[in-house]
Amino acid sequence: MTVAALSCAASAQQVTPTAQDPAAAIREWVRSDHSDEALREAATKAVLDAGDAGLRALADTVRRTRPDQRDRRIGVESLVATVVVGILERAHDSGMRFAGQYDRLRALQPYAGTFLVQLVVDTPDWFPDDMRALVVPALRDVYPRGPEPGARTQLRAVAEDEDFESQALRDALAYAFAQWGERDLVQPRLDEYQENAGSGSDTDELFFVRALAVVHYELREYEVAGKLWQRFVAGMQGLDAPVGAMDQYNAACTLARAGDTAGALEAIERCADLVAAGKVDSRAAITRRMFETDPDLLSIRAEERFVKATAKAFPESAAQKDGGSSRRGS
Repeated sequence: MTVAALSCAASAQQVTPTAQDPAAAIREWVRSDHSDEALREAATKAVLDAGDAGLRALADTVRRTRPDQRDRRIGVESLVATVVVGILERAHDSGMRFAGQYDRLRALQPYAGTFLVQLVVDTPDWFPDDMRALVVPALRDVYPRGPEPGARTQLRAVAEDEDFESQALRDALAYAFAQWGERDLVQPRLDEYQENAGSGSDTDELFFVRALAVVHYELREYEVAGKLWQRFVAGMQGLDAPVGAMDQYNAACTLARAGDTAGALEAIERCADLVAAGKVDSRAAITRRMFETDPDLLSIRAEERFVKATAKAFPESAAQKDGGSSRRGS
């Protein structure tokens, strides 16, 4: 495999007429001798472009593949791998990150989970090392209660390797293990942040309040995270210190997830005010697309205040309907 092959951008001359039909494209690849890279790329593109219908077609192929069908299984496994990477890439490009983002990959089990574990534990040369941390949220969605013991042991070895593994990857795995009932990897960080947060009486302490909010969001403990975001914002306002648009946006997302509609709307309105005034760091751009499609904001999107906030931040005369941004970073 090559990175180019996983980009799912086959040229027109490579795509056969059947490639637009995901089921037909899948059949053509699975029945082949699996040596034609363009054929696999076309099948991958057909599945991804068809969205849920494409994944259903691939899931049906997975269900109909028996362990003893070696050649067919090899073809299915390799196609699942390219589709999974394509989904990871598209999620990364969207700039949005949320619980359940990869739930649909469960339909491609056991191949999807096995491949995701491989990307973290025994990373192929063609997979970018700095993308490994982005694989872990997919693992959490595919294995809500954790993978089988052997894979869990391998993943934990990566999480505990301070000498060779990146902090981002180790943090992501710590959040995953907390979800799977093993909180020891993340607890020291929580204790450290809690101690340094103190009473939140100055900006240094409030930095750690914010950091705690981010960690609890990553742990999917939204009520705790939401209260921490509110404490951070109120504390900064009390000190007449600025709160960035991205922080307001993240507060809104977390509070919406926590079911605090009023708090979420207040935060998104403050975010919209900053965006409308042009007070947004160019490294953390907020777009109309994020307002309109981020699942974290689903519970408040129909509220009149949300609609007005969106219109204020993104007037139709200068609508920003494309693009995304990374968010909820520490």
